[in-house]
Amino acid sequence: GRVHMVYVPSGPALEGLTPSGLAAQLGSEAAQMRSRAGKEFVHFVHAEQGVAYSGDDQEIIFLEVFPPRSLQTSLAEVYRAPGPFGAR
Repeated sequence: GRVHMVYVPSGPALEGLTPSGLAAQLGSEAAQMRSRAGKEFVHFVHAEQGVAYSGDDQEIIFLEVFPPRSLQTSLAEVYRAPGPFGAR
């Protein structure tokens, strides 16, 4: 009976939002991981603020909001590393 994560896919809710802009609002350095969105994207994790997102220099592809936790706990409980990406 508890929400563990809110996932926001790309679309109107994320229009105009950039990784650098969101990082500035959160005021912390993000851990950077491989993204499930594709090999051209980075997954940024602000675990202690309860926010993670994947994107490139221009846009955010998806956003995740979850209860704040340590980076170690976030990596163990939330983050899922992508498998190998196929060649295009």
